[in-house]
Amino acid sequence: MKRHLTQTEKSEYSYIVKAISSVINSTEPPIPYDGINWKSLLARAKDCSVETMFCEAVLKLPKHFLPNDKVVNFLKEKINQGIVIDTNLSYEIERVIRVFEKNKVKNLPLKGYFMKHEYPRTDYRSVSDFDILFDDTQFEQMKSSLLSLGFEYLRSDEEQCHFQKRPYMYIEMHKRLIDSSEPCYEHLKSQLDRASLRSNFEYSYNMSLEDYYIYMVIHCAHHFRDVGMGLRMLLDVYVFLTNHSKSLNRKYIDEILSRYNLSKFENKISSLSFLWFGKKTVISFDDFETYIFLNGTLGTIEHGILVGSQKLISEAEKQGKKKSKLSFLVYSVFPPLSAMRKQKSYLKKLPFLLPFAWISVWARRIFIDRNVSIKRGYKNRMSYTDEDVCFIKNVLNQAGFDDF
Repeated sequence: MKRHLTQTEKSEYSYIVKAISSVINSTEPPIPYDGINWKSLLARAKDCSVETMFCEAVLKLPKHFLPNDKVVNFLKEKINQGIVIDTNLSYEIERVIRVFEKNKVKNLPLKGYFMKHEYPRTDYRSVSDFDILFDDTQFEQMKSSLLSLGFEYLRSDEEQCHFQKRPYMYIEMHKRLIDSSEPCYEHLKSQLDRASLRSNFEYSYNMSLEDYYIYMVIHCAHHFRDVGMGLRMLLDVYVFLTNHSKSLNRKYIDEILSRYNLSKFENKISSLSFLWFGKKTVISFDDFETYIFLNGTLGTIEHGILVGSQKLISEAEKQGKKKSKLSFLVYSVFPPLSAMRKQKSYLKKLPFLLPFAWISVWARRIFIDRNVSIKRGYKNRMSYTDEDVCFIKNVLNQAGFDDF
């Protein structure tokens, strides 16, 4: 598992952060450094889902610092593609909200839906999917509403229902904001009831700014602990606080975050966001910051597998049992009933169908999703080292979390 950045990688990430900062803060873009590799920078910006902002910054460079014409045309094309996609996504999601309104489906759009409008331009904040909280007693009305707009119903699990409209519209309808086993569930479980109606709507709601920020921190913490938190999630924190910090009820926010032991984490990421994206960028590239750069947009499979494996081993040790990386490999292929119930609700009443559930999951992954690599899966679960574990432990401790 990668734990360190080369000097070249540090230079590239540093330039990307400065470029993004210049766009968000409307300042002059950073002058390219000697030996800059535009292709590599664009690939990293894309991996972190900040490609449009990066392209915008580069095109604002003085003429004699611009890349060659081929690269410039490519940057312009990427920006135009981003605008077209953003326009289509915005059109489709507003149709969804309106059909929910027509069919009286209570809904609370989440995360990217509102976050896009916090940025100077909505196309600066890409989304891979739209998340919407709904009242799960209205499942049939919700489903028929989306089907009427040409969406395909994919599947449901314990927490959400998945819909797709090709080529790039994906919606997750959330029954709840977080797993009921999480301590923060008590605060988030009644959000739909506590939220306020949006202007000109009777069935669409939004959270208070304070609850939106608390949910953002909880969501970041979930990613940070389990799979990793990427650069754009930190940027979201900066943009939101820049826009709203003066009007937030910090006493309420601090009280809730303290209740769930998230104060240290929130302080760490909010402070870091202003160091990175403020008008004077400061990056130390310590383990904590390196971890964020290594996590792309929403984390990595490698980090998720290491954390999942160590959680299993740690939990077994608490019970006086012995588990190993091999145990986690078996767990991954044949998850226990408690884990499978979250994916297949019928197992709650028919637990003897567990083997059938395993077969159906793997059949889908192999023949429909086609996202299985036996070689990579084995390597991810068996090749990480004690040094990798110490690296993740150190990062988690810095964030205020207790190891695994």
